[in-house]
Amino acid sequence: MVTKVESQITKRVIRAREEAGLRRKEVADALGLEEQSYGHYERGRYAFTVEQLLLLSRTLNKPVTWFLGIKTDFAEDEEELLHAYRAISDDRIKALLLNMAKDAPKDE
Repeated sequence: MVTKVESQITKRVIRAREEAGLRRKEVADALGLEEQSYGHYERGRYAFTVEQLLLLSRTLNKPVTWFLGIKTDFAEDEEELLHAYRAISDDRIKALLLNMAKDAPKDE
């Protein structure tokens, strides 16, 4: 039986998938599931595991906290920026982005 919290996570997963413009098949592939099996998750028959939420976070470009409904001190765009930054594997690109942010004009 899926709990209320799990139901909220499922709704957020669907919303994130739709916002990303992805089909169920594409998300199912990212999770290593058949499309039909993934459909059971979106219909609330199964609850997502922690591992699946981590994969969904990368696939749908949302922090895990967003799926869990956890509020942070970050604005939504700050959370998205941090999530995107952490997903970058090239240290040179990370350094470039960090330097750009440091050098950007500041409001005083």
